[in-house]
Amino acid sequence: MNEYTHPIQWYTSCRQYLHRYVRITTKDGNVYDGFIADVNPENVTLAIPTCEAEGADDRQFGFGRRRFRRLALPLFLLSSLFLLPFFGGGFPYWY
Repeated sequence: MNEYTHPIQWYTSCRQYLHRYVRITTKDGNVYDGFIADVNPENVTLAIPTCEAEGADDRQFGFGRRRFRRLALPLFLLSSLFLLPFFGGGFPYWY
């Protein structure tokens, strides 16, 4: 778990975990689990998996593409960053 105080430290740590499944805790106590989709010097964007599957009724055996909700968090709001294992059946690809 990383605990930094300066946004530049958060930026380098988030760049290291780009496209990885992480848990982020903010200073106000909110906890988010998702893939780091994008990082810039001001924000980190998470792709958070949802329970809905796109086209689940149209595909054989009920498997569809997984949906993700995007969430942008300011780097100065982060409190901790933790790398998590992902057992969701594949890496998220955005088309």
